[in-house]
Formats: sequence, C-alpha cells, structure tokens
Amino acid sequence: MQWLRQFFSVRAPRSERWFTLANCLTTIRIMLVPFIVASVYERDWEQATFLFACAALTDLLDGMVARWRSEITLLGACLDPLADKLLVVSSLGALAVTPSPIGKVPGWFFSLVLAKEVALLAGIGGLLCLGSKLELAPTGLSKWATTLQMVFLFLIMWCIRMHWVLPAGLYSVLLSAATLATCASLAQYSYIGFRVLIKSALRGGL
Repeated sequence: MQWLRQFFSVRAPRSERWFTLANCLTTIRIMLVPFIVASVYERDWEQATFLFACAALTDLLDGMVARWRSEITLLGACLDPLADKLLVVSSLGALAVTPSPIGKVPGWFFSLVLAKEVALLAGIGGLLCLGSKLELAPTGLSKWATTLQMVFLFLIMWCIRMHWVLPAGLYSVLLSAATLATCASLAQYSYIGFRVLIKSALRGGL
C-alpha cells in the first residue's frame, strides 16, 4: 500500500492492514450490488429491498466498527466511498430503467448523481496525476447527500414492494433534498479541489 500512501497527506489513516472486520463489511456491500441490481431488473422487490437494506446497514456499521476496534485503515478509507458510489449509482440506474406505476427514480436524477461521481473521480485522478496530495476523508455534506440518496432509494423499493404509493409531498421533499445535497456536495468538492490545486501550484508542486 506504500504506493498509494505517497499520494495522500500525513492525515491519511495510519494503519495499512488489509483484513479487518470493517473492511469485510465494506466488501460485503460491494458484493451485494450486482444482486440488488439483478433483483430490481427481475422485479423481485422483496429481495431487492432486503438486500439494499443490508447493504445500507453495512455502511452504517463499518465506520462504527473501524473506530470501535481501532481499525481505521487506508484500504478501508478508499473502499468505503467506492462502495457507497457503486451501491447508490447502480441502484439508481436500475430503478430508473425499471418503470413502476407506484414509484420510480427520475432519469435526470440518476444522470445528476452519475455526473457528480464521474466528475469527482476525474478531479481526484487529475490532481493525483499533477502530483497534488489529498486528504482522504469525505465531507459531512457528502455523507448527508449519500444518506438522503439511500433513504430515497429504500423508500422507493419499499413502496413498490408493499404496493403503496409514496405521498406526492413526501416524494417531492425527499427528491428535492437529495438533489440539493448532491449539487451542494459537488460544489464543495469542486471548491476543495481548486484550493488543493492552487496550494500545490504555490508550493511548486505542479
């Protein structure tokens, strides 16, 4: 992992262990993604809802376990946001192309989230290629955006499974909140990226 650590600042997680309970939970979340997508495509809403709830639960538990057991690792810090992005984007995409009269994900919202994640990864890759050092830590706003996206997804799946129509007001509020949080998170990361780029240039790192 030494090749990865050199890209990040000294504030990156100090442990370089691979096999930890927290990392296992994160890996489980990644492994559940294809099964969730397949369940949505097959319209097995009971299984899709259950698997998505399990995946979302691992997102809650892996961070708690890492802090409780002092297992905060560089690998975990890389895998955790990747697992969140795979879970959210894949589930949004599956629901966007699987129409249901009870509830659906608008195509524009899926495109927004996908564009945000692609832009973020491209920005990180560009800064690393330029030799900039990054702090490997998600922002509070980013965590809120991910949480709102997951809540929105779970409610859509749950309502379809139960044959309930999500009240229009609640649907609009959740979708609007998730949209605003996603846009705000992208703006915040863009600002952070520009600051890192400027600091690197001033220090002669570029």
